[in-house]
Amino acid sequence: MAALSLDRQITDLYETVLTFVKTFAQSADAEDIVQEAMMNALKHKDQYNSSKGSLPVWVRSIAYHGFLDFKRKKKRRNEIGLSVLLSSEERIDSEKFHRVSYDPTIEEPTDHSNLVKLVGELPSKHRDVVIRGYFLRQPYTDIARVCRIPLGTVKSRLHAAKQELRLKIAS
Repeated sequence: MAALSLDRQITDLYETVLTFVKTFAQSADAEDIVQEAMMNALKHKDQYNSSKGSLPVWVRSIAYHGFLDFKRKKKRRNEIGLSVLLSSEERIDSEKFHRVSYDPTIEEPTDHSNLVKLVGELPSKHRDVVIRGYFLRQPYTDIARVCRIPLGTVKSRLHAAKQELRLKIAS
């Protein structure tokens, strides 16, 4: 019996690699990552060197690097989504995008991209204070000064925005 072709050996690893990727990625994302990894492995099969490691290890390495690329792209999409919500007059330090607060009163965590979309749907007066208060973690006094509104108005707008977001998340 002839040895299996390299193409066939790579495609036979699909389930093994999928199980591996699911250990660190969500199921739906894992399938996309593995499909991309399998295509890359097949495309670059001439670069496989058996003296450096086994084929399953090589394909899993491609999948892991694909996962890292996926995370970077997803992070970038979320940053872009947030920057669209911010007023154009303000320059934002990109590090501040990663300091998103968790609200313990909401039982289930919400997908970040979904949260950005929901915040984007808020009325502008609520959206501005939510972005400044929770995403950028600006003190309420700074928000009041920049938005030229009283401190009590900042607090009431944040409260109203959180109520509206809770309703949207629950529905």
